[in-house]
Amino acid sequence: MAAAPFTLPLIGEVGPYWIGVIGSLAVEAGAAFKACSEIDGHCPERYKRIPYLLFRAILALVSGTLPVVMDAQNSLTAFYLGASAPLILDRLAKGVKPGEAVAPVAEVTTQRPSRTRKGS
Repeated sequence: MAAAPFTLPLIGEVGPYWIGVIGSLAVEAGAAFKACSEIDGHCPERYKRIPYLLFRAILALVSGTLPVVMDAQNSLTAFYLGASAPLILDRLAKGVKPGEAVAPVAEVTTQRPSRTRKGS
């Protein structure tokens, strides 16, 4: 069943595919802003490479299919599905199953140092 187009203020009817693409592009814009702000406003080298930009654009276009496949019921759901699609596709590419950690962030020691009582 195809999802009906959504009506957005000032824009009109927009299909869930394009709302998903917009969600994915919004996440990419946020990541670019964060990367630039981490190096004093300069553009990171990866954003100057054409293959990287093409790959991210293709990923955004592919991300638009997720709201369609999942039959998003409203524009907010379509936006969220599009925004989460890069993470979902990245985990699928790595072969990570739901609930499985991608990579350990840091080694955490779960053993507590042994305590000895004074006077025993």
